[in-house]
Order: sequence, then structure tokens, then C-alpha cells
Amino acid sequence: MGVERLIDAMMDKGISVVNKDKIDLYFIQLGDDAKKLALPLSIQAREVGLKILSSFGTPSMKTQLKKASRIGAKYAAIIGIMEAKKGICILKNMENGTQEEVSLDKLVEVMTDHV
Repeated sequence: MGVERLIDAMMDKGISVVNKDKIDLYFIQLGDDAKKLALPLSIQAREVGLKILSSFGTPSMKTQLKKASRIGAKYAAIIGIMEAKKGICILKNMENGTQEEVSLDKLVEVMTDHV
């Protein structure tokens, strides 16, 4: 069992998990092209000090958004099939629900300004 699945199972059972680090950015991806783009971006974001988590499984966007909300992520970067083709993501502020299109090559820069 992977660590994320273990934590999810614990949370589903009502066992609280202490998270000393707030997640700045949660990567949500749909499709193989989106996965290929999200992985290097997540590495780049970590290198500049952002606290990130990525969902690289195959859950629906709704499931991934719920998880981002449940773990208290400040932002979610949504990369779907169309976004991957355009080279953009939808950057969603998880606190107030606003969202904006952000070029993937500017995402880490934009995020460092937001947090």
C-alpha cells in the first residue's frame, strides 16, 4: 500500500493525520499528456521551495479536487487533455474558488508570487 493510500484510508476511518506543512499546490491531471507535463512541473515547484502534492493515479477530477480540498491545499493546478494541448493549466484558489488560466512555463513563477 502506498503512503497516499494509507493516509486516505486513515482519513476515511476518521483517524486524523497531523500535517505540519500546508500544501501550497496540488497537481490534478487527467490523461497521459497531462501526467507527462505535471511531473517535471512538480519537481520544479519543489526545487523552489513550494510544498506540493501530485495525483498521478487515474481518479476523476471531482475526486482529485475533493482530495485537494480535504488536505487543505491553497491552490490546485488542473491539467486536463485540452489544457495539456494548449500548454496551460487552470490554477484554482481552493480558499475562495477563483480560477485563472496560467501558462505551464509560468506556473512556478506565478505560484511563488501567490504564496
